This record gives sequence, C-alpha cells and structure tokens, in this order.
Amino acid sequence: MQATETSNLHPATGSPAQIDSSSSWAGLAGSGLQYREEATLLKSVNKIISTTIQYWSPKALYTAVSLGVPDALAAAGGPQTAAEIARRVGAKEASLLQRLLRALAANGFFTESEDEDPRYGLNETSNLLTSQGPFAGFVLHECEPASWLAWDKLTEAIQNGVHEGTYPFELATGGKSFFGYYKEHKESAKWFNDAMQTWSLVQGHALLEHYAGFKSLTGTLVDVGGNRGVMLSKILAQNPNINGGVVFDLPHVLKQEGVVRQPNVRLVGGDMFKEVPKADAIFMKMICHDWDDEACIKLLRNCHNALPVGGKLLVVEVVVANPGQTGKETLYSKEFDLHMLALLGGGKERTERQWRNLLEGGGFEVVGMTPCPSVALQHVIEGVKK
Repeated sequence: MQATETSNLHPATGSPAQIDSSSSWAGLAGSGLQYREEATLLKSVNKIISTTIQYWSPKALYTAVSLGVPDALAAAGGPQTAAEIARRVGAKEASLLQRLLRALAANGFFTESEDEDPRYGLNETSNLLTSQGPFAGFVLHECEPASWLAWDKLTEAIQNGVHEGTYPFELATGGKSFFGYYKEHKESAKWFNDAMQTWSLVQGHALLEHYAGFKSLTGTLVDVGGNRGVMLSKILAQNPNINGGVVFDLPHVLKQEGVVRQPNVRLVGGDMFKEVPKADAIFMKMICHDWDDEACIKLLRNCHNALPVGGKLLVVEVVVANPGQTGKETLYSKEFDLHMLALLGGGKERTERQWRNLLEGGGFEVVGMTPCPSVALQHVIEGVKK
C-alpha cells in the first residue's frame, strides 16, 4: 500500500517523529521505532537489556555460596584478600575468585577495601549467608541446576501444554517429579527445606504484624505441611489463647534437622491427601499453590472433615493481582505463578475469585481475605466450615 503523508507521524500526538535519518536508531525504523522519541526508545531498550541480564546477579551469588565464601570469611574473623579466601575455599585461581568477589561487592553483598589488592569481608547481608542459617540454602535451592533447567523447559511447556510426565521440572530432570526429586537428592532436599524456612521467617513477620485473627482462636491449631514447625512456633508464642499445635507433614520431613521441638507442639506424620489430623482450626501456608484444583479440592475436603462445624481454616497464599495493575508486588505474584508452572506443572498462584471458588468447592465459606504485604500480594484467606 502506498505510504501517506502522515505515515511518519506519532500515532498519539500527530506530531513528527523525533528519530530522523541521522539518529543512531535510524536503522531500526523498520520495527516501528520511527514513532518513538529517542529518550523513550532508550528507556525501552534499557528495560530489555536489564531484564535479560538479571540472571547474572543470582548466579554470581550462588557461586559464592556454593564455594563457601561466607563461611570462610566468618571463620577468618575479618576481611581477607582474594588469595587468602581462595586458600580457605580450595579455589585454584585467586584472580578468578577476585573477579567474582568484586562484582558481588559492587552489588552490596561484601565489603571491599580500596587497597591495590582489596580485602573482602562480610556485611549485614552476607553475614546471613553462612551455613549457620537457612538463607544460604534458599540461594542454593532457587539457583541450583534443577530449578534453573526447569525454566529452560518453559517454552516447550507453553507450546505443547502440560500434563503429568511433561511438566517442565520433569523434562529437566529426566522424568523426576518435583517432590520425588527432593526425596532422592538429600542435599537438595535440605536446601529446599531451608528455603521453606526462609519464606516462613519473611512471610511470618508480615503475617503476625497484619493479621489479628489468631487472637480469636482456641483449642488446637494444626499446621498442614508445616515443615520444620517454625511458623507454628511463632504463632503459638504470640497467641497464648491457642492451647497447642500440631505440625503435620510427611514422616521423612519431620525427621530432618532443625525441626522445632517444644512441649505444646506435637509432630504428626502422614499424607494430607489421605487424612488431616482433627483440629479446632487449621493453618496452611503456601501449600495449595503447589497443586492443581482437583488436588486442592481433595485436600480442602480432608481439612473440612478434620474440623468441627464452624471450625476455621486459614490459608496463606499469594493472590494474583488484577489485570492492569502494576508494581513490584503485582509483578512478583505473576512471576511466582510462572515459577509454579516451571517447577510443579499443575501448581499455580490464583486470583481472589479463584481462591474463593476453590475454598467453596472444599466446603468452606470464605469470610475474610486479609492482605499481609511482604514480597508479594500474600493474603490470609479465612474459611469457615459450613
């Protein structure tokens, strides 16, 4: 079709485009960039570049934690040169380690002196990354090959659809399911459980700050999928009105190191898809997002059977933001949903309407949905047994 006189006008303003033939962007005009002011174009290009290279930072951090750099610096008792750290972690090329350390120091993970041969030390952030706490395990879990390779299979999953046996994680691990993989790989399982404890610490702080509903509970509170019991322990410590609690999880999970053991908490092993222990109230944090709707309905009905009439179910989950919303929490909720697709196939984050439908399908009336801002649009979804 013959070009008209207005073909190079900005479609919104009708004014002439700002990118002319002398611009360094002129060669890209074929993609419609003639309609963009150069400053706006540069912002968009920078967005593409910065998003694409974001993986550099987590992989650099993963490398340092894998090498044991935070532990080495903690053992040294103070800043060290790259050569000194290399000897402690068994790295053959100190110059290569120094390149890693300077990048992480620039990103705020270590201190770096101004000497010609800089000395590197722990700061408030990297001090959390020693093996004494769960945060190193969080980094190792999120960045280990199985997790990253699952994302590599996302294209294939979206093109072909997913079903059991072809979930991205299964394609990446030679057919191993997510939970099956961690049952076989003990070190990876520890990192996974460290990651779950990390989420409990971060989300638990927001939960106890913003949700007051624990004050009205009495009797026994069962934490379904409670892992090491960290979250339940925090709830009981701040709410003496609750008589005691039960950490309910798979038997092998309750045998791991770091499980909370205290007089008012019982550890009960079992399969939540078969039966849930009797309770006056049930708490589940970040459990349903691992499973498809059919599995969730089965779990919720087991919870329903375990509660008295009027018993309360508290489900803590990310709520996906509505279309058109922006911001960090909105982005996180939607990217977390993709993460569930990559790792679990049938798992997903859900919108408010989807959560309401799910709980109602399990026999609960939804009576509240309390936002607890942390790193995502986390909510406490309250259901009452009909």
